[in-house]
Amino acid sequence: MESQTNQPYRDAPIQTGQPTRGRPRAGMIIFIGALSGVVLGVLTIGMKKGGFLTTSNVGDLEDLAPIQAQLMPLDACQIDYATRDKSGRRNHLDVAFVTPCSDSDRRVVIHVSSGWGSRGVGFQMKRSSQANRWKVLVEKDEVPFPELKGALEEIASTMTTSYVPQLEDARARSKAYEDGVQARKKEEEARKNGAKSSYPTQ
Repeated sequence: MESQTNQPYRDAPIQTGQPTRGRPRAGMIIFIGALSGVVLGVLTIGMKKGGFLTTSNVGDLEDLAPIQAQLMPLDACQIDYATRDKSGRRNHLDVAFVTPCSDSDRRVVIHVSSGWGSRGVGFQMKRSSQANRWKVLVEKDEVPFPELKGALEEIASTMTTSYVPQLEDARARSKAYEDGVQARKKEEEARKNGAKSSYPTQ
């Protein structure tokens, strides 16, 4: 009779070749933690006054259609007026900053005489091109519509008459500055070349 002591592996579990489940890898845990931090940060920013979760787009309201019509043909894709800083305060209550569609690095200053910002009015207008309607992003719980409309009407009226000349003037000044920079570079290059050639040959 065959002895069982000579077959020590008879009752060993059969290996199926399937990997055993273990704990999540450290990299996955770090990734999930980082993603959670990003989401929390975005929500925190969005929930602040003036954040994207506290503002509404009222640009499609019929009462604002005349303003849309005034601003539609202008080379402008963003208007910021009395927007909030990191502490929640409204800044620059007497001017609006306009960003052209054709030059997103430039801002034109439009003066606002009525001081709507001192009454709590502030907003941002945005569109992706001159062919699109404006989004008017405003805190509806903070800004009464009649005052918002009044501020928009004043800014639109001012932009209709003065924005294009101001933009052209800003571009002309930038071009003059760049031309001056290039002229000085050429002068410096000519001076250096002249200095090298001024020495007698050996």
